[in-house]
Amino acid sequence: MFSQCLNAKIESAEKLAGNTTAEINCDGREAGNQKKEIHAVDYRDTIQESLDYIEDNLDTEITAEELSSRAGFSLFYFYRLFQAQVGMPVMQYILRRRLVHAIYDISCGAKMVDAALRYGFDTHAGFFRAFRREYDCSPSNYLKRHKPKRPYRINLRQEGHVMLTQKKIKEILSHWGMEQEKISSFYYESSGFKSDRCWYVGENYLLKTGENLPALKRHLEVSEAVRQAGLEAAVYVPAKNGEKYIMDEDTYFCLTRMPEGEFLLARDLYAEQGNSRARYVGEILGQLHLIMKDMEEQEEYQEDALLASIKGWALPGARRAMELPDEFCSEFEKGLEALYPMLPVQLIHHNPTPSDFLIRQGKPAGFIEFENTEKAIRLFDPCYVSTGILSESFEDGNEEKLRQWGLLYQNILRGYDSVNPLSEKEKEALPYIVFSIQMICVAYFSESEKYAELAEINQKMLRQLIAHRDMLTLE
Repeated sequence: MFSQCLNAKIESAEKLAGNTTAEINCDGREAGNQKKEIHAVDYRDTIQESLDYIEDNLDTEITAEELSSRAGFSLFYFYRLFQAQVGMPVMQYILRRRLVHAIYDISCGAKMVDAALRYGFDTHAGFFRAFRREYDCSPSNYLKRHKPKRPYRINLRQEGHVMLTQKKIKEILSHWGMEQEKISSFYYESSGFKSDRCWYVGENYLLKTGENLPALKRHLEVSEAVRQAGLEAAVYVPAKNGEKYIMDEDTYFCLTRMPEGEFLLARDLYAEQGNSRARYVGEILGQLHLIMKDMEEQEEYQEDALLASIKGWALPGARRAMELPDEFCSEFEKGLEALYPMLPVQLIHHNPTPSDFLIRQGKPAGFIEFENTEKAIRLFDPCYVSTGILSESFEDGNEEKLRQWGLLYQNILRGYDSVNPLSEKEKEALPYIVFSIQMICVAYFSESEKYAELAEINQKMLRQLIAHRDMLTLE
């Protein structure tokens, strides 16, 4: 998530029925042409007004007729326009938003029956059935496994993609002959966000979608190189036409078979033998960099632009979002500029969150994805996964927890150094790179209501790391 925001800033300067609207999902010349006509004119602002109205009135009755009248379209055309822009029928979207808000209220202490009635469900049983259909489990089981995030307003221009219905996903899976398999939601372990770009298919497969085709190709290429080197990585499943992915208009879909193992969770590193596991994380990351260094001549990748992004966007953005001492900012910028040219640059993962590491028998055995791979300073990756661990486990004011994290950070770096030795200049630059990553997170998360909670956490993290700068040097 963090490097996606960085990539976006570099290029420009982390997770919701009806027979009529179903025609847009179907194959056929007429439906396809109509959909293209809808996309030919940018109606996002019009539909955004409908989304905002829905969000403000979830506790009242909302009809498609009312929304179409407000938008100035016929009911038939509004159905099609909404589906094309959002990715699902309008009434299904309203239902999904009501469920999202209701389960959040319940997690905050509201009685289930009160939340159900507030958001338009006539009975507790009606809410229960609707929730099970949407989430494949009961509300109580959901709350045992996930901590709902405060609902944020959907912004079509910020989201950059549409949501998909189960019907559409099954249509896509037919390209692999797997449309009868069970489809389950995918949740990011680090943040608890429900992804609208990934779905579990059956027990062992993952369907992914996106618009960045070069990123998908990088993921497939690096995954293959990693497997050939003896580490674990996801394996793509060819579609019935033999291709590694299929295209649906401007969107790709790729099906992968997940390797055996579990995602690494930050809490696992605070348990017994956590420091040993942290060292393994550093070691396998060092191995990955050696593999990727051998790949550099095979493909042209975007060159490192981290320094320019930090100076031009992340540092100013962090200063706008929080009070950073002028003296600290001045020293940080001068120190980073002096050291940066001496830091080795190569192909790196560029987004190694803890849940990107595959664990088997208590040790990291491989990686999940590589879609953000590019050339950058190699020090970024070990610092990035370290701050990711802190973000997942952060407790403001808990000095003991911070001290434990400091030991994990040290062991990750020692593990990396034992496989892929760090230079003296890299060791000197460690605090500056950690601060840089935190500034990127603060600047990005502070720009969107969706990430308000993460923005607050990362601001507090940056303050504590500045106050404990001494723990960021490699002892």
